[in-house]
Amino acid sequence: MSSETRNRIIEIIIDHHYSSGGKKMKVEKIASEAAISRQSLKRYYPDLVEYIKGNKNIDELLPGHEPSSVAQLLLKSQERVNQLELTLRQMEHKHEADISDIRDRYITSLMQGDLITFDNSNINLTLEKQSSLIGIYVAQIDQLKAQLTRATAQHAEGTLSALNGSRIVYDLNMKAANSAYKTNKDYLAYSNTKHEKIQNQLQKLTELTSENIHLVIFIDKYLCDLPYLLDKLPSNSSEEIVLRLPIYDTVALRGYIRKIPPTINVSIYIPECRSVADATAQRRFRASTVPPEELEQAEKADHVHLFKGVDRVVHFSVDGGK
Repeated sequence: MSSETRNRIIEIIIDHHYSSGGKKMKVEKIASEAAISRQSLKRYYPDLVEYIKGNKNIDELLPGHEPSSVAQLLLKSQERVNQLELTLRQMEHKHEADISDIRDRYITSLMQGDLITFDNSNINLTLEKQSSLIGIYVAQIDQLKAQLTRATAQHAEGTLSALNGSRIVYDLNMKAANSAYKTNKDYLAYSNTKHEKIQNQLQKLTELTSENIHLVIFIDKYLCDLPYLLDKLPSNSSEEIVLRLPIYDTVALRGYIRKIPPTINVSIYIPECRSVADATAQRRFRASTVPPEELEQAEKADHVHLFKGVDRVVHFSVDGGK
């Protein structure tokens, strides 16, 4: 089995662990999502089976070993990238210096008429080893940069802490739930999954310690994409968290807001279309995998007004929604 398969299995294990609140995983389910058989998983990756069964700490699979948050993971990964890039530059310089030294010695020996026999095979072997090592460093750098990108843009449901002057995005990942609904048509199970994911996000918010955080709640009515909202948001000098929240009942929304620490400034952004026909067309275009019951709730969503715990409510017009 390839290292690519192993890395894919590790990503699936980590995603399941943190998105399900640490619930017990099944070997069959992990194997299915990794597109391999249960027997192959047990045969070729017995060490990973121990993490799936809960016999080992999942945090050991994270790069950098047990960071207190993905924010720290990003910092540790960036430090590692910087170290590798520095080592890479040093190796490249040494590589060039060795080639120049060999060339100079060869030319000098010819000019002096010395009968020197160069062991070409040893020289080539040395250069090949250096080139191979450089390639390894480049691969590690590319891998770490990919991890940084995924952690920043995709891994929003992990443990994130606000960074100074940064914008962090919590994009509720419902792809697996959408796929499950397509198979079993069980909307109750879909709703329970959505509720668990929302509660996990809320738990992350309550763990934030900074007192200068601006929380932007995006009430996703499936009329536009999250990047469309991000383009519209004004710049913010404080730490900013953008949260996609598909809640359409004001009572449930108020209950959610009440659990957010009072030190966090809250703004709510709600997309609107100019007509019902436009809204229907937008949902049909960009939410084909979402259960129809969910789209119906989004269509009948309560109108959100300013209330206690919320500093600003913004209704913005959607023009194409990207």
